[in-house]
Amino acid sequence: MWTISTERSWRKKFSTWPVPRRRNSKPSPRSNTPSAKLAASLCSGTVITGIFRTGRLRQILHQRLPSSRARSTLKAVRVGCVKYLNARPLIRGWPGNVEFDDPSALCQRLAKRQLDVALVSSFEFLRNPIYRIVDGVSISSDGPVYSVVVAYRGEFSDIGEIELDPASETAVNLLRCLVAELGLTPRLTRRGSDNAGLSCARLIIGDQAIRFRQSHAQAFQFWDLGEQWRKLTGLPFVYALWLIRPEVPDANSIAQRLRGLRDENFGDIPCVVAEAADNKQAITQEFLDRYYHEYLRFRFGTREKQGLRSFADLCAKHEVLSTRVREFNLL
Repeated sequence: MWTISTERSWRKKFSTWPVPRRRNSKPSPRSNTPSAKLAASLCSGTVITGIFRTGRLRQILHQRLPSSRARSTLKAVRVGCVKYLNARPLIRGWPGNVEFDDPSALCQRLAKRQLDVALVSSFEFLRNPIYRIVDGVSISSDGPVYSVVVAYRGEFSDIGEIELDPASETAVNLLRCLVAELGLTPRLTRRGSDNAGLSCARLIIGDQAIRFRQSHAQAFQFWDLGEQWRKLTGLPFVYALWLIRPEVPDANSIAQRLRGLRDENFGDIPCVVAEAADNKQAITQEFLDRYYHEYLRFRFGTREKQGLRSFADLCAKHEVLSTRVREFNLL
């Protein structure tokens, strides 16, 4: 049986610690706990050189796996998330309850302190920059996004009215900026979604946009807002961010877990795609694979931050916002 002595005594006696041979040929049952799997991945089939420090292994395990106390804390966090497929890789596997809703409803609930953390419209931060942003994570596109479009007939420059999606926040104000930069003056009207898009142009977002495009591909043309933004600025566009209210404690741990969740899901993207396709049978796995890899981006790096600042500048220029937001409070 192997025992751990003090670091000083091991330094005196050993420079390497060989893995002992099993005396019993019968294999021991393998644990399926997350800690055991991680320890096996770190140590299996290797010779540990130098001094084996149990504290270091404990530190690695703590960094990679949330403790029971941390999991309990995360479960208590009131989390909201947009209810679209584009958010699935960022929320799948969260240990607590998640409230799914439209972007506009989530923005209101976050502002009213009914939620602690939410994946919501980037415009909510520009409008109310009290929030802390989870750095490194967003829903963005660097070109066509496919699921934020204006459906129309005829020539886009001839459109007299565009019906807005009442669930949208960021897309509505992005559309205002884009048409203003192009010198176009269509009326932007808010109406219900029943029979929308049949008599005039219509802004559609999220899963509804995907289904509409697949069902009406021959009847309408589609003006992709991500593509138009890229043509105008040469930058990515950020549609949604994880925002954390300023009074929420231990925000850094929440942010770290949300980044880890994104990384874990993209390490298992075939399962994410399969699950999403099962729940949304009209949308195939083949499409979702392209959607997640070709249309969407899930990072919030230097270029995405430049794109968000450019959006803030245009919102101020066209009086969508009263002031420009230049600084981000990042976690």
